[in-house]
Amino acid sequence: MNSLSLINGLKIEKSMSTIIKLGTRPSKLAIIQAEQVKKKLTERFPNLLVEIVSVKTEGDIDQTSSLKQLGGKGVFIKAIEQKLLNKEIDAAIHSFKDITANIADNTQLISFLKPESTSDCVVFKSSKIKSLNDLKKNSIVATSSLRRKLYIKQYFPKLKVIDIRGNVETRIKKCKSGFSDAVILSTAGLMRLNVENDISEILDPNHFVPAPGQGVVTVQSHKNDELNKYLKVITDPQQHFISNLEYLFLKVVGLDCNYPLGLRINILKNKVRIAIKWASEDMENIHEKKYECDTTDAQNEIEKLANFVKEHV
Repeated sequence: MNSLSLINGLKIEKSMSTIIKLGTRPSKLAIIQAEQVKKKLTERFPNLLVEIVSVKTEGDIDQTSSLKQLGGKGVFIKAIEQKLLNKEIDAAIHSFKDITANIADNTQLISFLKPESTSDCVVFKSSKIKSLNDLKKNSIVATSSLRRKLYIKQYFPKLKVIDIRGNVETRIKKCKSGFSDAVILSTAGLMRLNVENDISEILDPNHFVPAPGQGVVTVQSHKNDELNKYLKVITDPQQHFISNLEYLFLKVVGLDCNYPLGLRINILKNKVRIAIKWASEDMENIHEKKYECDTTDAQNEIEKLANFVKEHV
């Protein structure tokens, strides 16, 4: 008979190992993020055998078309989600900022890992340049994000912006090789890749309001799956609260990738502070809104704010 061990409040059979397959994109950063999830699981539950399965998404296969042409940031999750629906994997690991409001009905976002940073950062072609302010007129800044393009237009109108595709390492290499004078990326991504020495400037998130879920790693699983008892244990409670508000906002606002949008949520004691910046599709009309409410009112208020944004695009 197998003996039982109580680990984190769960009864685990000592002589048996449970296998969990985690699906993720094949990029170096995506694998690192999946490894973060694996580490948290195996630290809590030593008997778990966690396998990482790489899945190429449309966004990985086509690295030349713009995200708008491909159909939005959801192209980075659909192939992995399909593997989950086919039960070829047990959980899907995503960058939360790639999540759209339309994940499969019988799945859920069960875990959220707290990010090292939610800010944007800049890597420059020349090591002599330390700030976007130092760039000459008509210098070229590369980004695939409409949100970041909006901010460059707002704060650095003298600069030109071009599209760039590829993983983080590819974008940095392109910039250093002369494709652009600067490239804007997620600070958390560079930290996870241990290339933060390439960062010359971290942009103020009060102005460069981050994308909803930027820097956050999330786990998607089937609802009512037996394995959820493991997956839900690794979530960060405060981040879970924040990310659920962000996801609710995305579902209510219903805007696609054609609209630049930044959303920042912070919690201080029992208060939730929300900053939103968005624009019309042509980026001519820029809107900003800051709000504070009690944590108990946060869900109602975030819905109201999402509807307000929807009415003012």
